[in-house]
Order: sequence, then C-alpha cells, then structure tokens
Amino acid sequence: MKIIQSYERFIPAIGGAETYIANLVENMQDTDFEIVTYLLPDTQENETYSKNCTILRIKPVVEIPKTKLGVGKEILKDIIRARRVNTYLKKSSADIIHIHAPSMLSWLFWLDKKIFWSLLLSRPLLYKKFKKPVVLTIHQLYYQSYEIPFENDRFRHKIFRKIIDVSDAIIAVENYSYDYLNSYLKKHNIKKKLYKIHNSVNTKTFEFKHNKIRKKLKLLYVGRITSEKGIDFLIDFIKKMPDYIEFNIVGSGPKEDLNLFKEIMTKNVNVLLHKNISFKNLVNLYQNCNLVLNPVKFQAITRVTLEAMSCGRPVIMISRGNRYPVIHGKTGYLIEEDIDSLLNLINKVNKNRKQLIEFGKNARKIIEQEFSNEVIIPKIKKVYEDSIKNGKKV
Repeated sequence: MKIIQSYERFIPAIGGAETYIANLVENMQDTDFEIVTYLLPDTQENETYSKNCTILRIKPVVEIPKTKLGVGKEILKDIIRARRVNTYLKKSSADIIHIHAPSMLSWLFWLDKKIFWSLLLSRPLLYKKFKKPVVLTIHQLYYQSYEIPFENDRFRHKIFRKIIDVSDAIIAVENYSYDYLNSYLKKHNIKKKLYKIHNSVNTKTFEFKHNKIRKKLKLLYVGRITSEKGIDFLIDFIKKMPDYIEFNIVGSGPKEDLNLFKEIMTKNVNVLLHKNISFKNLVNLYQNCNLVLNPVKFQAITRVTLEAMSCGRPVIMISRGNRYPVIHGKTGYLIEEDIDSLLNLINKVNKNRKQLIEFGKNARKIIEQEFSNEVIIPKIKKVYEDSIKNGKKV
C-alpha cells in the first residue's frame, strides 16, 4: 500500500499536522509514504525522510512577505504551487491520497472578502476530482475568529465545500470539528464517511514522570503567543501572578504580540521565555513542571494538552465546548475565561499540591487507553483499508 500525504508546509516535529503525519509514517512501517509539500527555504526538492517515506517539495520556494507587494507575489506563488500539487496528485499511482486541511490555502483564507479576489483566485485553486480514494483530515476549523466562519463567508465556504466534495472519507481530530462536520453534511445532504479519530501521542517520547513537589509551583505554557491562544489572558495573569509561581513559557508569534509580551514579562523575574527549543528540551519542560496552562479560546483539545497529560501533568483550560480528556477535578481543571477564576484555582492548587500527583496519574491513564499511537494509528489504517476496498465514490 502506498499513501500520499499532502500538506503545504511539512517540517518534521513542528506543528500539529506535521506530527500527525510523522506518527503515521513511523508507526506504519509496512506502508510506503510520499509527502507532497511546498519547497521551503533551506530544503531540497527531493528528500528521503525514512526507509518507508520520501518527500517531494513543490516549487516555487515559500517566502515570508515583508511588504504588501510581497504578499501579492506570495499569493500568486501559492496559486502556482497549488496547481502543480493538484496536477501531481491527479497523475499519482498511489493507493490513497491523504489531504490535510486547511491545506494549500493559507494566504487565500486570510484575504479580505472581495468579489474580485474571489473570482480571480478561487477558480484555479479548487481541487479537481482524483482517480484514487481521498482521505481528508480536518485539523482545525477556526481562523481569525474563534468560531467556524465558513458558511457566513462565500469565498471561504466555496473552497471548504470543494475540499469536502473531492473527499471519500473525512477524519475530524477534534470534538467540535466532528460535531460541526456531522451537522454540515446532514444540512447539505452530503453522503461522506465521517470519523472522529483524535490526534495521537507517542507515549514513549512523552514519558510519564513523577510530579515533584517543590518550593515553587512550576507552571508551563506551550504554544504560539497570539490572541486566539489567549495572549491577553497570559498577560493579565503575569501581572497578578503570585510570587510562589515559576512560569515557563515556550512559544513564538507575531512581532507586535511578542514585543508586548516581553515588555510585561521583564517586570517579573519568575517568568521565563523559551524560544526555538529542541524537541528533547520541550519534553523535559513538560516533565519538570507541575501544571500546564493552555487557555486556548477556540473549542479544541490541542496537541499540547495531550502531550502534557502523557507526561503526567494536569492541564488548565478554559471551559468552552467539549474539552475531554481534560476532566475537571480528575485529570485537570476547567475555568471560566476570567483571570480571577484562574487565580482562585491556582491558590487552591497551591494549598493542596498533592492532588496534582493523583490527577497526573489519571491523565496518563486516559492517554494510554484512548490517545496513544498504539490506539489511534490502527484506526487511521482501517480508514485507509476501507477506502481502498470501497473504491472511488465521488
């Protein structure tokens, strides 16, 4: 069996979709993979990723635009890359084409809602029907807002619908995206196989470590420092953070957000910012903290939550939508989107730190039973096998 993984910016061990693909390749050694992605700076067009996987990077090279003219050029380059990827996928002899969305649409999803752009740019980017079965994994369904905008935006909805139409099977990795897609398919009378298969965790890499009680309560944040990830919440917390907390932050983000964040952070010696750390050091930070704060505003679990729980660390999240496997008072904590709610919780945890040990063990147990590679990867493999057996339907 040969499977193509199509995702626009594949950098191993960086980002959710990249980790998802890497987990598949590493845990399906009896399967041949080809990753079709964009050519990034300092990468080669053809690479060998592993014994069972190669990488094809499509030109022209992706660049970060610094001016409005640069943005325009990058949009045009995105169109060229997307058309070349589609042409390659149509001619492929692979048994399965696995598309990861949002994919090949990064610049277009952020465009202003103008009819001119819609007519000019959407036509060449819409996926064509492929001869081979297509599996689509939806990694996220939010953009500038925290809710799902597709049906209220004619341009984005057109692209989103086209990706749905060319797919034979759809995998949702988050509870909220599964619920939305299930409702969407029924509303528009679309007959597709829809699966809820969560992201998986390498429980050997994200190894359980005993939660040590120290003088300082060690709190950790991992993620981009942006509004949708809760930067305003983090800033408010740092301003009022108790002295008994050591707060480690792993992240990057837009220059404006980072500068604001650094300005606030320098006023508190108990806050440490880590940038561009190695994968090994990230695991060590999980294992050496007592508690992880993940105040994402959108309705998702996120990979950070799963990795922290795998290491035996309870997670604090905002109570919005279905946050399972974070169970308040068992594997972690759910709070209101209010700084006083967080401060009150931290105060209670500080007075009873031993509960962190129990919650951490509960968290690890759920990850092993429901979210480990050993549990999740066979489910995805079954989707592949069923898709090949059922053949092309669209």
